[in-house]
Amino acid sequence: MGKLQIIVFLTMFVLLLNCCSALETFEQNTNIDIKQPVRIDGGLPKDTLCNITVYYPNKSLLVDFKEMTEENSYYNYTIPSTKTSTKGVYTYDIFCTNGTLSSSDSFEFLINLGGVPPSTSRTDTLTRNIFIFIGLGVMAFIGFIYFDKFPVRASLFLLMIWFILMGLNFSFISLQDEVVNPSIENFFSSFLTISFYLNWFIFSFIILIWGVTFFVSIFDFKRKKRELKYGGYDE
Repeated sequence: MGKLQIIVFLTMFVLLLNCCSALETFEQNTNIDIKQPVRIDGGLPKDTLCNITVYYPNKSLLVDFKEMTEENSYYNYTIPSTKTSTKGVYTYDIFCTNGTLSSSDSFEFLINLGGVPPSTSRTDTLTRNIFIFIGLGVMAFIGFIYFDKFPVRASLFLLMIWFILMGLNFSFISLQDEVVNPSIENFFSSFLTISFYLNWFIFSFIILIWGVTFFVSIFDFKRKKRELKYGGYDE
């Protein structure tokens, strides 16, 4: 093989690991297929072996130089769901060789709760929802101060708490697709469980308040009607 052929072949072998620049995102606790297209001089390679090494987000070893499976147009390695519970950015190295020449490259992928790639537009949407609920909570608080009647004030106070809870819940939803401190995520996760029961309590109490108010109003209306009928005295 001439020098020029070797240079061309080496150049094409360096480019045989083709991967899109966008960070791939996978769902937590699911099987993950790492698919790597391999090309030499624009065609499928022959007699080429590829091995993969994968590292957890903390750089500890997940997959130790395992052989990838050759498919029709790519090489594949499947990481089982039992090893994908940790959220974060994973790093993996792929090494390919045909026995004479070899090439390696490093890539990354993200694991989060829903397998949805983080994006500015999605973050902006969730941020708007958070501010909407916080704003509604402030309006409910202003109404709580303004009104005098107990049923209205109690309902507005409870609704204020509910709006704030919804804002915090949306904050947790946005955190689930991000890479954050696990202690912060655990705090919001436990808070989400507590808020679920608080939701039932808040709306049950509002229904109870207005139910009692409804029956009290009926009894009060009948009492006033009897007072008018009998000159201010009940029988």
